[in-house]
Amino acid sequence: MLDFIYSLRGTENANSHMIVGADFIWLHFPKTGGMSTESALRLLRPDAVFDPIDPNNVIWHHGIHERKRYDASFSPAGKRVICGFRRLPHWLLSRVLFEASRPPYRTITREMLVQGQFFEQDGDLNTPNKYARAYSSYPVDDWIRIEHAADDLAQALRLKPQAVRSFFTKKNASPSYPKNIGFWFTPSELARLYDLCPDWTRIERKVYGDILTLPEEA
Repeated sequence: MLDFIYSLRGTENANSHMIVGADFIWLHFPKTGGMSTESALRLLRPDAVFDPIDPNNVIWHHGIHERKRYDASFSPAGKRVICGFRRLPHWLLSRVLFEASRPPYRTITREMLVQGQFFEQDGDLNTPNKYARAYSSYPVDDWIRIEHAADDLAQALRLKPQAVRSFFTKKNASPSYPKNIGFWFTPSELARLYDLCPDWTRIERKVYGDILTLPEEA
């Protein structure tokens, strides 16, 4: 597994923005299809305000409370809050491989992976649950599933799905990796990962109707 992660070095990705429209706020939850959603919103809602990408002032991953602390004039009142989301193990793998692919190429151990840990670019350790808690600390009206992003965004914006699908193109894809969760986790490790991330698990059950499981080995 670690040999596979090391092979990803040199495939760095870019960032997206928080987007504020007249009737909605889109939160850029990292690694949930943000670049594709942003590209669609630029065409669907060109009047919206997009955060600038400024490495010296990183604000584009703000949640609602963080943005209110940053900008006292910011108010979500009267706006639908929209946020991307995906299944826990797929998000964790995407984030782990993302950090392994960009300088300084931080790579975790298998023990860290099954504990739901990953490195931030600055070397701090983090967990998926902290992200889930941060982005759900203010009520989210519409969660956009990465696998159904166009249709979910259409529902959130009260548009017809066919009017949105044509604006979606896959951008900023993470490095390719084995999507079979059984390649990375045993059934008990996957169950433990969900136990370690109760806030994420709560949202995933609400959004998807269940959580991922693996069949027990005979």
